[in-house]
Amino acid sequence: MGFVRLVSVCVIAALASVVTTYAAEVSERLRSSEQVVSGMVVSRAEEDGFVKPASITKNEAIVGVAIPEDAATVSVGRDESDVVVATSGIASVLVSNVSGEIKKGDQLGISEIVGVAGRLENQAIIIGEALQDFPSSAAAAVEEFELDGKTYTVGLIEVQLNVRGNTNAQDISPIPGFLQEFSNNLVGKQVSPIRITVALILLITSFIIDGTLLFATVRSTITSIGRNPLSKHAVFRSLTPIIFIVLGVTAVGLGASYLILATG
Repeated sequence: MGFVRLVSVCVIAALASVVTTYAAEVSERLRSSEQVVSGMVVSRAEEDGFVKPASITKNEAIVGVAIPEDAATVSVGRDESDVVVATSGIASVLVSNVSGEIKKGDQLGISEIVGVAGRLENQAIIIGEALQDFPSSAAAAVEEFELDGKTYTVGLIEVQLNVRGNTNAQDISPIPGFLQEFSNNLVGKQVSPIRITVALILLITSFIIDGTLLFATVRSTITSIGRNPLSKHAVFRSLTPIIFIVLGVTAVGLGASYLILATG
């Protein structure tokens, strides 16, 4: 669904319905633009300020974890808001083992699954510290799901929330942010800067070939018509194969670029 991997909302809702632990110290009441269940990691949309399940391509906007109405010790915000978001304290958080098994004490970030945390890799935002292993018998609930042909698990564990920036995240990518986000959205997952660079070079090369063919053809056409104006109809007909070649080169360039992005 959309630009990221998404586990069934029914599965997540079922997990969130089990008995869970919440001891949130500070929370906010925020409006939601999408369905949010307790335990989901949520982010705030820049355009309207509404919260929604966080995704790996929007992890810079993560604000906390959705919790039940009566779970917060201190809550700030507007009464008419419909989601309580914990920003600190202990909460049961939806996690998965997509990025590897979680051990007690591991730092967590958003995973490839919308609204679900995972072991921290190079995410820009740290959600908090795992207080339990996962998968383990101590997890409140566990469900299996498939992603890219592999079976993973998603469940609820206790997490010490402390949403903050990851100072160890490597931010040395030469790729502009808008291009990184476009690539992620296009293929529905995080794309490495190297693959974006290769795809971009391939795409630019195909455009250069197209431009060279068109320039040479137009120049030759103008020269031919200048020498023999009566031949212009025949000359224009000769442009048809060149146009098809240009379209073919463009299609190959676009297709190959997409495959490079999608097969990482």
